[in-house]
Amino acid sequence: MSNQNQNINISLQNVVGKCDLKCSYAFKYPESNSTAKNDGVAIGLTYDNRSIPPVFYNNEKYQVSKIMITSPSIHIFNGASLPGEIIIEHIPVKGGNNLHVCIPFSSSSETSSATTILTDIINTVATNAPSQGNSTNLNMSNFTLQNIVPRKPFFAYSNRTNDYIVFGQIEAIPLSSTTIQTLQQ
Repeated sequence: MSNQNQNINISLQNVVGKCDLKCSYAFKYPESNSTAKNDGVAIGLTYDNRSIPPVFYNNEKYQVSKIMITSPSIHIFNGASLPGEIIIEHIPVKGGNNLHVCIPFSSSSETSSATTILTDIINTVATNAPSQGNSTNLNMSNFTLQNIVPRKPFFAYSNRTNDYIVFGQIEAIPLSSTTIQTLQQ
């Protein structure tokens, strides 16, 4: 994932065109036994693939190739960076553009099931893989992206090699300031 997306401002004011039928996104992510790696500037996660691809986007099937948790966000939301973003990279089964599903997170005292999952991942990496290059098994029962990806409206854009689904600031996953600080360290 490059920094080229930092200039993309995800905002209702920047919407061009209507996304009728060309932005069809359906998913059924399975449970996964994932490992997490401290990449220094992000946390990288593996995700188990099954024989049935979990994602269907614009009539194409996709498998998860990797997951990154980064701070600050790679996108701009309503003119400002957010504390971070989770990026789920998918590869197409039959060739074509990769698909990146991006969900921001915000500093908040609210909680959701996604809050619990991300907090557990960040704390596990901080404890068991504190240095760049270290890896750890997550050992999280019932870990699935199904509990992280919102079932809400999203923004979509493409470049030459990638398609992007980006959830807006209103769909940001709430994380405590302590958890965000742990990720940034």
